[in-house]
Amino acid sequence: MGEAPTETARDFAWRTVGLGRLAIGLLQGLALFLLHEAFEAKAWPTTVPPLFAALTLAALLAPFVALAGLGALRRGTLVAWGLAATAMIALLAAYDIWRDPAESYGGALRLLPTPAVWAATAAALFIAHHLIEPA
Repeated sequence: MGEAPTETARDFAWRTVGLGRLAIGLLQGLALFLLHEAFEAKAWPTTVPPLFAALTLAALLAPFVALAGLGALRRGTLVAWGLAATAMIALLAAYDIWRDPAESYGGALRLLPTPAVWAATAAALFIAHHLIEPA
């Protein structure tokens, strides 16, 4: 009598994108949790400030590239752009710590990039993504 409706390719694509976004969010949460635990325990990678800054900024910003590109970019383009964006984020954060490793008021080693680096990196990612996506 009544046949079950068949799943269209569009429904399948949206489900795949949704599950991919859930997986990205889960991985981002796990990465941030592990970084927080390392920070609280004063364990590696907090013992290497440029590395900790690079991992933290990359864990916070790089998933947004994947989230925005999932479903909008071809898989190969998304992987290449995601890797390039993650490398850019990590290098900018590490360079910020390397160029000025001490807090200006206390002399302790900084573990996070300056707010200017956060804002500039986020703006650069936004602009670059919107130039890459339509191309």
